[in-house]
Amino acid sequence: MDAVPDPDVRIRLARPDDLPELQRIEREAGTRFKGLGLLDHLLDRTLSLSELAQHQRADRIWVADGQNGKPLGFAVANVLDGLAHLEELDVLPEAGGQGIGTTLVTTACDWAAAHGFPAITLSTFRDVPWNAPFYSRLGFRTLDTRELPRALRGIRAREEQLGIPMTERVIMRRELPPVAGAPPVHLVLYDGDCGVCSRFVRWLLAADHARVLRFAPLQGSTAAALRERWPELPRDVDSIIYVDRSTGEERVSWRTEAFVQLGRVLGGPWRALSLLAWLPRSLTDAAYAAFVRRRHAFGAPDATCPLPSAAEQARFLP
Repeated sequence: MDAVPDPDVRIRLARPDDLPELQRIEREAGTRFKGLGLLDHLLDRTLSLSELAQHQRADRIWVADGQNGKPLGFAVANVLDGLAHLEELDVLPEAGGQGIGTTLVTTACDWAAAHGFPAITLSTFRDVPWNAPFYSRLGFRTLDTRELPRALRGIRAREEQLGIPMTERVIMRRELPPVAGAPPVHLVLYDGDCGVCSRFVRWLLAADHARVLRFAPLQGSTAAALRERWPELPRDVDSIIYVDRSTGEERVSWRTEAFVQLGRVLGGPWRALSLLAWLPRSLTDAAYAAFVRRRHAFGAPDATCPLPSAAEQARFLP
């Protein structure tokens, strides 16, 4: 059973002058692995000051201060493949058992949900008690290697290069409930009255194994609010529109460029859609326009269609 968080512990965003102290905390926390045969050759390795500074500027480091204002632990979040990722979690050994780790993980999860991320992931050791078993109690599940998107496979590759025994290492994921008003990180806008478009959305639901995409009809209030911010968007409903907020900024693409970006998000064989970017935009957009003018001839809205599950329904916005 996890400890109840100490009410005297305060969680705050990191400041630039915290960063050397966070490196010290990471080294101290690493001593708990000494003699386990897992990280002995990496116990002095920490996140660099430049890496920490990048996360600090993005407000993605949280520090747990004790009663005397001394930092006792910290958590670092990142964004990978459209998902929030818990990059680092460290608590001083002498501060263990106070619920500090639980509070820091909860803080990172709350941040991720408030920013519209559908899930948060992490890499950890399978059998170390304060690693995977700890995260399992907080709602994380272990992913099969076949479920890993490109960036998470990259993390495993880098860890292997560092000499970490990968048979002991797992990637875990925790689903995050939607937060009212939180902007989705990846949003697809489509013609809600088009049969072809509806089938395209169902295909995206099936192809989006990481479950990062959210959807909204071009006729709805979500699209109307987007057009207020982006008046240059097409005013008709003939274009698939893709909105990407994974970098912290809102980027919008439509027509063939939207397909290119969606291929990159889906990964795997769908990244081949990026080849469209090598063709003249005028040519690809003309082909797209010719298709959408005739799209209703390819299929009216289905009279009957599979009812979406509750999880799928949560991915649709008005």
